Amino acid sequence: MRKRRAILHIGTAKTGTTTIQRMLLENRQALPARGFCFPSSPGEKNHTRLAIAVAPERRGDKMARTTREAGDAAYVTERFAADLAAEMAALPDGVHTCIFSNEHCYRKVDTADAAQRLKALLDPHFDEYRVVVYLRRQDEMAVSVYSTRLRSGAAHDSVLPAVEGNEVYLRRFDWHALVERWAEAFGREAVRPRLFGRENFVGGDLLDDFFAVCGLDPAGLARPEVKNSALSAPAQEFLRRLNIMMHGEDGADDDKAPQFVRQYVDAHHAGPGRRPARAGAEAFMAHFAPSNEALRLGWFPGHDRIFSTDFSRYPEVADPMPGDAEVLQVALGLIAQQGSAVPEQQASSAYERAMKRVQAGKAEEARPLLARTLAKEPGHLGALEALLSIAATETDRAEAAARLSRALRAEPGQPELLRVAAAHGVPIPVPAERGERQHAPRAERATAGEQAAVAAPSEPAPQPPRRPADALAERERRKAERREERRRSRQAGVSG
Repeated sequence: MRKRRAILHIGTAKTGTTTIQRMLLENRQALPARGFCFPSSPGEKNHTRLAIAVAPERRGDKMARTTREAGDAAYVTERFAADLAAEMAALPDGVHTCIFSNEHCYRKVDTADAAQRLKALLDPHFDEYRVVVYLRRQDEMAVSVYSTRLRSGAAHDSVLPAVEGNEVYLRRFDWHALVERWAEAFGREAVRPRLFGRENFVGGDLLDDFFAVCGLDPAGLARPEVKNSALSAPAQEFLRRLNIMMHGEDGADDDKAPQFVRQYVDAHHAGPGRRPARAGAEAFMAHFAPSNEALRLGWFPGHDRIFSTDFSRYPEVADPMPGDAEVLQVALGLIAQQGSAVPEQQASSAYERAMKRVQAGKAEEARPLLARTLAKEPGHLGALEALLSIAATETDRAEAAARLSRALRAEPGQPELLRVAAAHGVPIPVPAERGERQHAPRAERATAGEQAAVAAPSEPAPQPPRRPADALAERERRKAERREERRRSRQAGVSG
């Protein structure tokens, strides 16, 4: 079996790993033509199985749970080995390099023995390795990772972790020890530490730097938008208080806040978080001065120093905790968003249950569920079309037609509603002139087909009626559009 080269991108945290992974994901189909691949067997977007497979058993089991992997670490390891072998065997002969990326490796693969186990797992398929790790100034990384820790259940109010006498944190930020253990496992010539920062990147750009270290020509490859994952100070404090309510004063590392909460604060409350005092940042960095000097001597001998000594970005006095009013604003925005989402969620649930009954030939059981759907979302296209399709009596049909007419009054000229009306012969209500209270006489009303033609004269004739289930895709699209409109409105209002 042919062996290839493996590039292992192992982090560290808050050094653009998500941007790199999104770039690799977006270009997965284009990479093989260039001799590279971004495997999916270690994880579709982020190769978490690398760390799960070789971390200590208890830690690996916990990672398997938090990343929603099936089974424990032993099961993940077994499946990963089999899936990787199958994926490697199926690769075209022209693929000479596989790129793996997982930021947990720098922290979870925390011994040379664990790194050697990872190499042993990969050795059947690769005979050359390159380990890429980006190293950021420790205080800057700690400040940046504070938001991430709050998303994961932490509840401490100090932005910088207390490292004095804390071997866990002293080890976590020891870049010299990190590089040395990977060098021990993969060989010194394989390890390529990179200093994080525009001034250190090839072309001043992270992706260009990564392309260069991989030997990959970036021409024609997609580049994802770089997104800011930092949370504003009020959002940080909201998450911290929420974690205390959920897990107690000590919080709970690796027990994430509910997904809808994380999605809300990420979407609406990005911004600068709290900053520690300048003296605190300098004291934090002093703990790692010996390690950083050893790293410079061993891996960056041409540098006078590896990190800037400028701490002017920090205030003399630490930023204050946000007040109750600021935290309440975040909470109210979340409540408003969830409140508007509830009717849609209820409508969607009722509609799905109704369609199962329609498909099972139980129209009578479906009808009240469809009515419930329309009570929550009157313009629900799928439910309106389903009611018309399963109408068994004139009364049923009249009721369904009346619901469609009301939806058309609320959204006059809506193309999909016009299409359903035309397909089922439902008259289109003519909107009253401004100031008038009476509807136009029935004789003056246009037929559905006539109004559909006026609304879109260049469009082809309406298509034949479709099954109710066929409308699901259109209904989901329209619902997403309405949700986006509400989100923009809230963003300008309560979400601040």
